[in-house]
Amino acid sequence: MKKLLFISAALILPLFFFGQGKSENLIVGWPAEYRWKTVAQREDSLSSMIIMIPGKEKTKNASILAQMKVFNNIKYGNSSEIERFYRKSLDIGTTMTLIKKSDSSDHFWILFKTETTSSEKYPEPESDLYFVIQGEYGLFQVNIAIRKPHIDEAIISKWSDIFLHSQFITQ
Repeated sequence: MKKLLFISAALILPLFFFGQGKSENLIVGWPAEYRWKTVAQREDSLSSMIIMIPGKEKTKNASILAQMKVFNNIKYGNSSEIERFYRKSLDIGTTMTLIKKSDSSDHFWILFKTETTSSEKYPEPESDLYFVIQGEYGLFQVNIAIRKPHIDEAIISKWSDIFLHSQFITQ
């Protein structure tokens, strides 16, 4: 899908960030029924990313894409700062709707959806659900994308539950 790529793993996918001799992992309980396969993986000094799709599908027409990304050494002060960053990054014709956010935990986070109808620039509609959480050493982004102009409540409910149960492990 045009805006997001997803990384696959069997059931749990850690994303590593190394800083100051420590590693920080965000563990997401990816649903096993998709039999995820990794279609892209990239790492450089600024970020790391993994993109996944269901195991029996092809990238060009995957029903869902899953992505994990960490932005190394990015530190925001609260969830509203993260939200402002993502709102400023929106493309023309894309709407962003905040679903939930929290500043009350050790790791503040936001959960939001973006929806893009088809246009000249984007001939295929796409909707995404993002979970962005501040880690100790970087900003972690987990999201899914579907090829529809809107995300229905059942998808939001299912994936919100998965994302909000993600856990950090720092070693």
